Amino acid sequence: MCLEEFSHFAASFGSVQAWSPTFAPPVFSRCGAEQFQTKCPLEPHAVFAFHEQHPGTHVVAAGKHKAIEHYFADGIFVGCGVVEYSYVAPNTTIML
Repeated sequence: MCLEEFSHFAASFGSVQAWSPTFAPPVFSRCGAEQFQTKCPLEPHAVFAFHEQHPGTHVVAAGKHKAIEHYFADGIFVGCGVVEYSYVAPNTTIML
């Protein structure tokens, strides 16, 4: 079984940038046939990858956010990922 443990943090800005936890849902399975899942059971020495395409998240203010993800296969830690991203304020026009 392939499981993911996910924690989310948001940055506060002041004289020092500090990260505060915002939520951590229960551990969930990554097994399945969807684009964000993998075929299970995992074979020994298998390589797995996830390519996720999330819809836009609803936020009320601009800011930085971070997700820390830990992956386990059959109860054994197999890898992690850290994703850091920024939100702009709602209704902001970005000129390119």
